[in-house]
Amino acid sequence: MKDSTCKDGGKQSSKRDSTRVSTHTTSTDQISTKCYGETALKLVKEAVRSRDMSTLAVYKDDLVRDILLETKHLQSQLAIFESTIQGLRPKDVSVKPLAAIVPLETACTLHTLALARNKRCVLAYQRQRLDRLVEMLWNAPGGASTASTLSDQVTQCMSGHEAQFVNGYKTLASEFRGYFLDLDLGMGLIPPNAVFVEIRVIRDCGEIATDDGTLRLDPGAQLFVRRCDVEDFILSGDVKEIVS
Repeated sequence: MKDSTCKDGGKQSSKRDSTRVSTHTTSTDQISTKCYGETALKLVKEAVRSRDMSTLAVYKDDLVRDILLETKHLQSQLAIFESTIQGLRPKDVSVKPLAAIVPLETACTLHTLALARNKRCVLAYQRQRLDRLVEMLWNAPGGASTASTLSDQVTQCMSGHEAQFVNGYKTLASEFRGYFLDLDLGMGLIPPNAVFVEIRVIRDCGEIATDDGTLRLDPGAQLFVRRCDVEDFILSGDVKEIVS
């Protein structure tokens, strides 16, 4: 009688263990069937596509938001897996762990890698856009330290955080310029080959004052002038330098 009771108890215990194992394995299989990282890949492709554009592409707020939601889901699932592993792991290190721990540990590794990948993709997308904004600021007349604002087309494509970055960058550039009053930070990094340059006026710039008097820049006009008089207009694209 006692032996049969022990046998029944052993069967029930074995059944409970197998049920626990199958439950955790099924949960892990369900998680592994979801393909994480697809949205982050779309964001990277968007950054590559917009890399050769002459202007700033529209900020993909929907993709970034979806990646953040996916990241939060990954973090919650990772916390569940880690908690479950702690509950299944024997307190005695000499006891062999349950087989159910192995797929859970694998799931933890995969979720951690997916989290890191999402982070890298979002940071790469943001860095590519910030580099483009900084380039546009320095290409503006007077450089980033004196640029009043970017074009409406660019500002409409920026996110709120990017607008804050642009304002902060302009402030820092202006403060830095204060240490070098005799240095024009908006000048090109490559020194000109000649004092005079031949230009073609693209857009009406009106009259400008030079050391030799006033100079009118009418659309379509082709002039031979000193570079320092029209440097800002060349940088802004209102005047095009003719390279022979």
